[in-house]
Amino acid sequence: MPRIFLLACFTALLFVAPLPAQPVSAKHARVELLSQPSAVASGQYLDLGVHFTLEQGWHIYWINPGDSGQPPAFQWQLPPGFTAGEIEWPLPRKLQSSPTLADYGYSDDVLLIIPVRVPADKSQARRLDLGVHAKWLICREVCIPDHAELKLNVPEGRAGTNPQTAALFAKAKSKFPSHGQNHGSPRLNRLKKPSCLRSSQVSRSAEQSSIRWIKVKLKTRPCSG
Repeated sequence: MPRIFLLACFTALLFVAPLPAQPVSAKHARVELLSQPSAVASGQYLDLGVHFTLEQGWHIYWINPGDSGQPPAFQWQLPPGFTAGEIEWPLPRKLQSSPTLADYGYSDDVLLIIPVRVPADKSQARRLDLGVHAKWLICREVCIPDHAELKLNVPEGRAGTNPQTAALFAKAKSKFPSHGQNHGSPRLNRLKKPSCLRSSQVSRSAEQSSIRWIKVKLKTRPCSG
């Protein structure tokens, strides 16, 4: 009887928690796809995160890499009707101390979060397969292009906190720049509007991280107002 009970509990757990994906060992890095919350609920939002753990001395780049480099890029493989937003970039740090060159990015580890909208009429499958083809440039004295296919299997059900990744996602979100005064659903704006950096925020981060103010291109912009 105890053995049957334990088997039943294990089987139930398979349908209420994401199956941990095996991290991919890449060149001078380990990369994995993570999720928060713990399940996919119809009409709700899901945060996916590509987590880079980098060997000492190696780095990857921010959305605006500076004088050289290239930021990571993701191509998603999601169920029908799922919509992936833009990467939500944590504030970077200055990677070089040269007075003439300035690159911006991340060392040690970084979680790049992508908001995903779940359709109201999604598949009734008990588990859903999510995937991404990730490409990035990793550098030290030399730069190496690399890529990986990352997979994650997430259960269908009421969304709740995923205790395995909660602290990691919270740490990454604490490093987000301000999104400004957006109107409407904040989660909807995360899928439509670019993030922004306020001058006061950049000044504070420059003092803390030695990042000088630069004109940010692509999906990050100065806030209006």
